[in-house]
Amino acid sequence: MRKRLLALAGLVLAAIPSVGHAEMGFKALSVTATSQTYVLPKPSALVTLCSVGANDAHFRAFWHLETTAAATTANAPLVAGTATAPVCFTIPKTETAPNYIAAISIVCDTAETATVWLFYQ
Repeated sequence: MRKRLLALAGLVLAAIPSVGHAEMGFKALSVTATSQTYVLPKPSALVTLCSVGANDAHFRAFWHLETTAAATTANAPLVAGTATAPVCFTIPKTETAPNYIAAISIVCDTAETATVWLFYQ
């Protein structure tokens, strides 16, 4: 009887979907002096930006239900990196944050272009 219960418990546990192992999303952005806003397919608690271009970028993060706006060079910096040595920044989600991150606006200085990889879960 005990073996049957253990086997049944194993089957039930195997049928429950794994929580916390959502698929990682990716978007490569090439940004210029014109702010570019990327809206995530669904709000995310885990967002990482990686600079892989020769120029610095600046970004703004927007919470779910928050109105998006353009990024400026006065916003948070993301320093230049390379594809083999990216400079990455994970946007923290704290207990007091209102919601998940829903959009990111990124901009680069005038006459420059930056490449930023955006990872989200």
